[in-house]
Amino acid sequence: MKRVALLVFLVVLLTACGGTQPALTPYSTYCPQAEVERFVGRALDPLREFLDLFTVAADTPRVNLPGVITQMQAARRRFQGLSYPPCLETYVSYEVESMDEAIAGHLAFMGQRSTEVCVSHFKKSNESYELAQKALKEVLSKTGE
Repeated sequence: MKRVALLVFLVVLLTACGGTQPALTPYSTYCPQAEVERFVGRALDPLREFLDLFTVAADTPRVNLPGVITQMQAARRRFQGLSYPPCLETYVSYEVESMDEAIAGHLAFMGQRSTEVCVSHFKKSNESYELAQKALKEVLSKTGE
């Protein structure tokens, strides 16, 4: 359960901006707590790595971003490649979407796109991350029922 709490904590850390959010897709699949905890145990490393890289990228000059972005993409692929129970489909989908938008925001910054374009990507990342957190909390509230 400590890992689940840590995962929720990591989700909160990536939240940077507010915004309107579309409705969550409800899940109806039974989800044993043990399966969720196994997934969380495997997901923590790529999520921590992505968070660390996101933080580094925020303080990295444009010219040095390619290496950091490549590492962010690798962490996202590791997370996306994990197997997970069906009840976590919504969570994983929003989490990957959030990571993709964060990467797109850094790519836009690196490519000297307008501030509006960069901010738009980071805002979308935040919105998806908020939805991921809500989806995970919903699953956690129903595990083992």
